[in-house]
Amino acid sequence: MTISNVGKVFVSDNKLTTALTKTNLIVRDGEFLVIVGPSGCGKTTLLRILAGLETPSFGEVKIAASNSDRPLHSMVFQERSIFPWMRVIDNVAYGLRVRGVNRRVALERANEFIAKVGLTKFAQAYPHELSGGMKQRVSIARAFANDPEVLLMDEPFASLDEQTKLLMQEELLHIWDENKKTVVYVTHSLQEAVLLGDRVIVLSAHPGRIKAEVTVNFPRPRYHQLTTTPEFYALTSHLWELLKDEVVTANQLDGLYTNQE
Repeated sequence: MTISNVGKVFVSDNKLTTALTKTNLIVRDGEFLVIVGPSGCGKTTLLRILAGLETPSFGEVKIAASNSDRPLHSMVFQERSIFPWMRVIDNVAYGLRVRGVNRRVALERANEFIAKVGLTKFAQAYPHELSGGMKQRVSIARAFANDPEVLLMDEPFASLDEQTKLLMQEELLHIWDENKKTVVYVTHSLQEAVLLGDRVIVLSAHPGRIKAEVTVNFPRPRYHQLTTTPEFYALTSHLWELLKDEVVTANQLDGLYTNQE
């Protein structure tokens, strides 16, 4: 994926607001790329542009299609976005069925990914019968099952409790290790960014621009024991040093922070 000079300007009440400016980035095939930045810096705006949900005001995004039958992207949102009237199996198979995949093949692939997220016993359940973490597992299974060129994830675990979040992170790592899908992942958590990512992009305060790129060299597969090591702490601390001034600036712009210390 190539992001060339991409920017976004919103118009509201005859005022122009630049959310994102002059973003240039190459996302490598099979890379797990994580984007961090202060609130309001344009992280989600960039992800929505990549997903085709927003049109850039300038610049362009190119995603190379390795297979004409494969969708360019699938997106997992922060809020759980599965269809409440569909059973788990039909939710996970939905993207495949929309693409015209044979029902038997679609269900076989859906069941494969339902098993990977540990929900085989709930394949015939409706969303109201599932916990919040289970619903988000369905969202992830659906995205992977659809086999996109790029998987876009917007803080998918932000609304989960801490214990469920830890389990979901390890499940995501396990599935990704098996598939090596290209992922662009937005998070506020520096610990999550380092645990999951091959590379972390740090965005500046509004208007968002790329301030730094940090390579994560920890070997895979990764587990949460990694987070207790001095090397992990050093890298998350380095990210915070890059991000701290941007968070202060963002809070000042919001009128929430007045002290320079």
